[in-house]
Amino acid sequence: MPALALLLASGCASTLAPGEWGTFRYFGDILGEPPMRLLPPLTDRDGNIYALYGDLGRADTQVFVGRINGGWSGGCSAHRGIYGLHGFVGRSQDRVWYWSGDALVEVDGQTGACNQILRDDPVSGTELSFLGIAPYIDETPSRRFTYALVQGGTGEPQFLMVDLDKALPFNVVPFPEELRDIAVLGTGAWVAERSSVFLVNWDSEIAAFFVDRFGQIQATVGVNLPPNPQPYTILGYLEFSDSGVGVGVMSTGGVFVLTLQGGGAVDVPFTVGGVLRWGGEVYVTGTDGDEPVIAPVTPGGEIADAVPFTSSITASHTLDRKITVNDERGDPARARSWEAPRTAIGEHPLISPWPLDAYTLWSTGWLVAGPNFDSGVEPVTAVAFAPVGLEVP
Repeated sequence: MPALALLLASGCASTLAPGEWGTFRYFGDILGEPPMRLLPPLTDRDGNIYALYGDLGRADTQVFVGRINGGWSGGCSAHRGIYGLHGFVGRSQDRVWYWSGDALVEVDGQTGACNQILRDDPVSGTELSFLGIAPYIDETPSRRFTYALVQGGTGEPQFLMVDLDKALPFNVVPFPEELRDIAVLGTGAWVAERSSVFLVNWDSEIAAFFVDRFGQIQATVGVNLPPNPQPYTILGYLEFSDSGVGVGVMSTGGVFVLTLQGGGAVDVPFTVGGVLRWGGEVYVTGTDGDEPVIAPVTPGGEIADAVPFTSSITASHTLDRKITVNDERGDPARARSWEAPRTAIGEHPLISPWPLDAYTLWSTGWLVAGPNFDSGVEPVTAVAFAPVGLEVP
């Protein structure tokens, strides 16, 4: 499990109880007010923390890097294309990768710098557009790589693997249909099988392509969705249980469930807010009334009855007081008080369509909003990172 040694670095002397917060680290003032255009943070194996700002409808993606020994970078930015931020792709020892618009971007945990990966085809020189990237970094002794669906110029789409160290493509596989116009609806990763998943719409056909760790299409699964869905209709990513059930939140509301036998939208009797993969299982999170709830997904793809999401409830109640934050925007860090903190992501802590990081075995990372001021364009809000204890039913 990555980042298991970070408990001391997080300011926690012992295991965090469910919903209990660790040390708050104030790292920046960011455009917007809660709920903000922020994703759940990610940690690399060295313990550096990455906070990613942006959303699908904007091009102003930005990432802040918090070093394990204190201090944060001012935020780097790299983006290309019409669409905005899709999310983190994954992590390695001392860096992470994210997907924004048509670009795959590497973020260096040592320097805080952003760098686009494989912007152009090394053979033809044409610009490559990353239509879809699986949220998974595969590692072998000789290379680190990820899986993508790309298109160059006016050419046909291709599945390929990206060597992240050499910035080179390999194991290129043409899209099965001779088409130029396709729409990616969402991507995911079945980590237990080291398999990547691409949900694609073309010529009124919708299918999920399962791509194995050698870059070959191992299965094509038909999907039942209303016609003409919007591109990237899956918010965040499809999260897969170890048993092979993929679950995602749809932009139209509701839940999408996918297995090797098929996929489609599923109704649930509460307001869906997120998907959580934890301990090899997948859960749907949301609210019933105003109370956070969580529902396990069975190995058969059914969504079980929801129960109170006690970690989210406790974390929210804990914020109903003044908190002390370490202001790490300068050196030395200073202690500050925030009178009315709120979750910076969504309406309730720990509920998001984007993956939650396994910060330790018993906690994840989250972002908290503090005081704000009016910039004349939109509010600017103080934001801090903190680990928070997480327990699932």
